[in-house]
Amino acid sequence: MNVRYRVDLDQPERHQLTAMLRSGKHPARKLKRVQILLAADAGQGDETIATTVVVGGSTVYRTKRRFVEMGLEAALSEEPRPGADRKLTGKKEALLVATACSSPPRLGLTDDGKVVVAVDHRFTLSVPALMSAPSKKLSAALCAPCGIETDNR
Repeated sequence: MNVRYRVDLDQPERHQLTAMLRSGKHPARKLKRVQILLAADAGQGDETIATTVVVGGSTVYRTKRRFVEMGLEAALSEEPRPGADRKLTGKKEALLVATACSSPPRLGLTDDGKVVVAVDHRFTLSVPALMSAPSKKLSAALCAPCGIETDNR
């Protein structure tokens, strides 16, 4: 037997949902759930709501069920999704973001023709130059369009 859930919003809940919808400062999925609840409260059928909000019928059913069984906050929030565990811990994610947002490394040439990449004050990586007998001017010319500073010693 297919259970039908009836959504009856009280005035404060309706006002809260309308304000959320007008502000537009919430994730799209949450706004779609708000639209579903407001339409269900107005008496529209599940198929009409699904077509109007552009979601599947099961999304309408699940949102209404969660509202009736667990309340407004549960109906608006995300359920945990199945899948693999996070690959990055909080510290690793913070390091990745900090690295991505930092300045690019400085490049330069040593006297013996090696390219030097100065990542920070603690670490310098030195790799053989790709060209034979490169000059410091050539290094500066190659790096200038990218905005990379060269270390001309």
